[in-house]
Amino acid sequence: MTLFLFIQCSRSQKPISILPVDYYRLDTFKSHPTLPISYTRYFVVRNFSETQLNEKIIDSFAKDYLDTSKKFETNLLIFFKECNKTTVDTINAFPDFIHRHAFSHDLIYEFYSKQNGRIYSKMKFRNGKLIHDGKHKMEVEVIRQENQ
Repeated sequence: MTLFLFIQCSRSQKPISILPVDYYRLDTFKSHPTLPISYTRYFVVRNFSETQLNEKIIDSFAKDYLDTSKKFETNLLIFFKECNKTTVDTINAFPDFIHRHAFSHDLIYEFYSKQNGRIYSKMKFRNGKLIHDGKHKMEVEVIRQENQ
């Protein structure tokens, strides 16, 4: 009976929420005649667990976001898992927290694209350590998460 309850609990996992952080980085040095060179946007993922479904949801979110963010020569999207220390409120109040704690402990994904919005690389992290280096071009399956 205990095993049955454990399975039941694992199936009722809350859906993830991808929350934007107010802090971002914009490099205005221009190598392109009209576009700023790079834009970095940070997100916190609430209720994150390492599952294929969650990875597809984040992939789809990144693709949709980058498809609409073609104002920059390069784009970098960085995702952290939410935990007791790494929250949207903490990062908004203390942007240096990203470099002092979140990158080392709660980094889960980085997506990089060029001006055309196509994802050129995706890197996956666990506990801040690189576990998959996506230096190759990748295709992302687009899926939609129902709004709660």
